[in-house]
Order: sequence, then structure tokens, then C-alpha cells
Amino acid sequence: LIAALNELEVLACDIKGAYLTAPAREKVCTTAGEEFGPELKGKLLLITRALYGLKSAGAAFRAFLAEHLHSIGYQPSYADPDVWRRRAVKKDGTHYYELVLVYVDDIMSISECPQKTMDMIGKMYDLKDSVGQPERYLGVNLRKWMLPDGREVWSSSGKDYIKNTLPLVKSMAEARHTKLPGGKRAERPYPKTYKAELDTTNLLNDEEASEYQQMIGILRWAVELGRIDIALEVSLLSSYLCAPRKGHMEAVYNIFAYLDTHLE
Repeated sequence: LIAALNELEVLACDIKGAYLTAPAREKVCTTAGEEFGPELKGKLLLITRALYGLKSAGAAFRAFLAEHLHSIGYQPSYADPDVWRRRAVKKDGTHYYELVLVYVDDIMSISECPQKTMDMIGKMYDLKDSVGQPERYLGVNLRKWMLPDGREVWSSSGKDYIKNTLPLVKSMAEARHTKLPGGKRAERPYPKTYKAELDTTNLLNDEEASEYQQMIGILRWAVELGRIDIALEVSLLSSYLCAPRKGHMEAVYNIFAYLDTHLE
């Protein structure tokens, strides 16, 4: 959204062998096995890198990456410490913020010239030609969109995410000997007369409640990816995560039926 509003470009990349680039943050030792050779077998070794499998490896890499982002002028935002920003000025004199989004080893740069940031990151880490315009990021589809005035801007869609989750939800429903209500005829997220706060149907058992919570999580991420047409209904049903009822579950199924109907 920020890229589209400010006519910025977007690049993404993967850091190869990310954890191995970071030094261990505390002393971690291991006893050398046969694979270390006869000279080291049985000796106590100090691990100096954040090896994959260490409980602290993720934290070590994040701290290491944060140091480098600070060194090139980026600061974490107050709302999300994994969204970094840096003051910049466009060629036309407009002041704005360049952004770097971090999800473990997936990096996205939003800027008038994101390649400069990628080049700086590339000096610190092995990107192995992974830098390019993203088609997907954290489940969201990304692509350029042509506006009526001829401008090209970035757009996002949760189409593939929803498409990939529908089979899971349908299988869960079939396991309960039910089907998504409405099917291709679900024209609303849930019936106009339905009021979740007045639902007095039986409470779900523990297993059903767990599935309900899982489906609400899927729907909430779909809202984050742009399906604001279900935001109100998902928000209301999220109020009953602790004690959902059968009517609430049916309402959730109806939302998925609606998404299936309006997938395009």
C-alpha cells in the first residue's frame, strides 16, 4: 500500500545460510563426534556461529542483522520492530521513508531505488542472485498494476493464500460430516439476520474449539492480506475464541463459502 501510494519500487531477496553469518551470543559447547576426525573426537568444542538447530540461533541472527541495518541508517519502527525505515529524498525533492521489511531471512526493500539498499545488504550477506521483484511475500500475491492514468503501481492480493487454505477447511468440515453452507450461492460473509452475540447453540468441544481457533487465524490473515470485505464478521467471531458455539462455527464456514464464491 505504501509503495502504491508513494509510487515506490519493491525488491525482495533471501539471505543464504542466514544463521551461519551470525556469531553465537553465548558460550555453547558440544562434544566432537567421529565426523570431526580422530584428533578431535571426544574433545569439547566451542560453537562460534549460530548453527541451525540451536535454540538461540534465530535471536542471534536477528541481532546481527539489526546491527547492520542500523549501520546503514535504518531504524526499527515503533509499531513493528521488523519494519525498518530510513529518511530519504526523491529525485523530485519529495521527502519520504525508505522501508525494509524483515521476516527471518526474507528481506523486502521499498524505495524509489531499492537496489541501493540491496547492494548494501549484499556486501554483508550472500544473496546469490535472489534479488528481484517479488511475486509472493508471506502468502500475499504481489504484482504491478496499471492505473487509468498510465502509472504503474504495486498491488497485493490474498487470492492464492485463500485458494490454498480452502481445501484444508473443506476437509475439516467433511470430517465433521458437514459442508460449507451456501456453496457457490454464499453471497454474504454470513446471513444478514445472524447475530453472533445472541447465539445460544451448544458450546463446541475442545477439538472443535481448536479447529474454530485455527480457522479464525486463517481468516484474520486473509483480512491482513486485503480481504477487508470480511473484516467486520471475522472481528466479531474472534470475540468467541475462548468459548465458541456451534452457531459460531457455522458462521465461520459461511465466511469460507463466501470466499470460495468470490475468489477472483
